[in-house]
Amino acid sequence: MKSKPLPRILCADDEPAVRKLILLFLARAGYPCDSVADGKEALERLTSGLQVFDILITDHEMPRMNGLELVTKLRGAGFPGKIVLHASPFSLAVQSAYEGLRVDGFIWKVSHDHTFLRTIAALHSDEGNDG
Repeated sequence: MKSKPLPRILCADDEPAVRKLILLFLARAGYPCDSVADGKEALERLTSGLQVFDILITDHEMPRMNGLELVTKLRGAGFPGKIVLHASPFSLAVQSAYEGLRVDGFIWKVSHDHTFLRTIAALHSDEGNDG
């Protein structure tokens, strides 16, 4: 049986150290990934059609466009990929808003490395199995 190609991942976070850590962590696990510094850059990359990304990992609090605005615009544009929030814990109202936008997962910034990789691996195994 032929294995699925690894998903291409885009990480959006305004903290350079966080972006670098996520890219390093995912690259060591074999995932092709890239990063941007805010939601506006992420929206441009994900809707330009120049590069295809299968998973977006995004922070909530970012300049120019926060995660909720980004996810709202991506869902409105028909982004077919998976979306994971990697953020500091926020209110239940904000979490409900994200859930209403069909976010595929939440990884709290206080999570351990194995939680992070387990979430990404689960999304990879689910790719193409749901609409």
